[in-house]
Amino acid sequence: MRTSGIERMATFASPRGDFGLYVCPACKSQLESRAEVLECRGCHMTYPIVEDIPDFIAEDLDRSPKPLLRWANRYYDLWARAYEWSRFPLRPILYAGLGAPSLDHQVRELVGLLGMNNGLVLDVACGPGTLERRIASACGEVYGIDISAKMLRQGQAYARNDHLDNTYFARARVEGLPFPNGRFDAAVCGAALQAFSDPISALREIARTLK
Repeated sequence: MRTSGIERMATFASPRGDFGLYVCPACKSQLESRAEVLECRGCHMTYPIVEDIPDFIAEDLDRSPKPLLRWANRYYDLWARAYEWSRFPLRPILYAGLGAPSLDHQVRELVGLLGMNNGLVLDVACGPGTLERRIASACGEVYGIDISAKMLRQGQAYARNDHLDNTYFARARVEGLPFPNGRFDAAVCGAALQAFSDPISALREIARTLK
């Protein structure tokens, strides 16, 4: 039986909640929760749950044949603790200049576009949940995915500190999202589309999960 992830030797924690929304990213079959792993009922692939975060990436990204994936995995792991206050605020200025809208303004605009109180939102390349946590405060449940395990753990720590119980984090690639067809009301991807090796495939996969 194959096992996913580069964190096989990590200490597992029991799941904090329901993992019922997730499906196998390989075959899209239902998953069965077994305390420290999720097992696919179709292809029998197993995915570890590391510190309450499912890991759906079967390959070692540090050895990926795609240089962009190798770089992103190492870079974002390195910057996980400082990213939200040191790196993220610079992105709008980098792409839109000194007159770029603030994060609070972006979130207000985004929540206005989503226009829902109890919806289900997907946050692709969520990092430490910078957008996810703020959207969750105004909308319904938000599921974030990212390739960086350290970013996700940092986001989970932030969410717990903010007493948010409607945010969920999973390690996954956008090309193989661990969600069923037509499930989400909306999806967001903040300052990350340019980092995907195949943006068209990424957009198609995101669209697959939308209602």
